[in-house]
Amino acid sequence: MDVSPAQNEAINLARARGLRNRDSSDLSVWQKAMTLLVYTKADFEHPPKWIEYVAKKLPRDQVRIRRDWDRFLKFCSVVALWQSFGRKMPVDISFKDYCVAYRLLEPVFASTLLSLRAQKDVVSGAVGKLYKRRQRAVTAREVAEELGWKKAVVYKHLKRAAKNHLVEYEHGTRERNVKPVLPIDQCVGQFLPSPQKVLKRHPELGEKVKYVDPLSGKWKAVHQ
Repeated sequence: MDVSPAQNEAINLARARGLRNRDSSDLSVWQKAMTLLVYTKADFEHPPKWIEYVAKKLPRDQVRIRRDWDRFLKFCSVVALWQSFGRKMPVDISFKDYCVAYRLLEPVFASTLLSLRAQKDVVSGAVGKLYKRRQRAVTAREVAEELGWKKAVVYKHLKRAAKNHLVEYEHGTRERNVKPVLPIDQCVGQFLPSPQKVLKRHPELGEKVKYVDPLSGKWKAVHQ
């Protein structure tokens, strides 16, 4: 999203100059598309099990995630209805629908997390750098030394990062309650797990799934 002062000024000027004649040449196409968004009582009563995996991978430390997740599922349902034109069976969200919705909405939802997760991302980023350098789990003391922070502050943000699926504690007990942490392969600011991760976690979906990219209109493939 363009948040520059120049863009702000351009938007303000456009509003000051009043409404222009709108191009309604494709209005009939949009109206036809809207007529396809009709569901029956039996639709969406049997969601696939892999959606539970996605739900478990969402960030968990912000209340707003509940609202964003609900919006995403509703959009998946819309995509499912659009792609089930002429259907004879009840409609449920498919993995292809997830791929389409992910392509459109992941950047939007992920961008809202950047400011909320700033300090946790700094800590998880340090964990990732130290792990790459030392090839082992790292301690809060080592992270504190890397960042120049107090250890108590690092402890607090490591707990939040773990809840947010950015790092994970190494299994097993340690002396003096030391809990080394490991990085999790997750992009900073990510809201949803990528289709590739979902496919890898649920091989019953197949080794390769093809869907139409909603931005280019071309076929794309997701591989395990």
